[in-house]
Amino acid sequence: VFDWNSVIHLSGIVYVGLDALSDYEVAAAVGNSMFADLTSVAGSLYKFGTGQGLPGPTKPRRIAIHADEFNELIGDEFIPLLNKAGGAGFQVTAYTQTWSDVEARIGSSAKAGQIAGNFNTLIMLRVKEVATAELLTNQLPQVQLVSVIASSSVSDRSTGS
Repeated sequence: VFDWNSVIHLSGIVYVGLDALSDYEVAAAVGNSMFADLTSVAGSLYKFGTGQGLPGPTKPRRIAIHADEFNELIGDEFIPLLNKAGGAGFQVTAYTQTWSDVEARIGSSAKAGQIAGNFNTLIMLRVKEVATAELLTNQLPQVQLVSVIASSSVSDRSTGS
């Protein structure tokens, strides 16, 4: 048994294996409850800082949340965590296969867009779905290419010597 404030004060690490593949309903319920609880903690940290109730000054903490297959876990509880928790030191990194998975889970393209808009950085690997790729490419500016030059090279020389 633990509480989030103790974990944060001790710079602890919490790993939560929800096993959504085996029991989706339990994983979603526990994940949503956890995100709601973390959102509440973020609100307290934002208002009072990390040293509430402790003697002496305390330094602010960075709280890193990594959510794999987060489309299985998200609900309405996740949106305020992304939207407002950055001011409390929360950094959320979420992993999913396609953006359509997120839209299907949340049930609204507007809410899914709200979630996407609150991620500051997008990193995409092995994108196979057009809608997912467009999530990134639609944010890029249009540029005009003046010329294209094909080239290829190789070297066996070390750059350090």
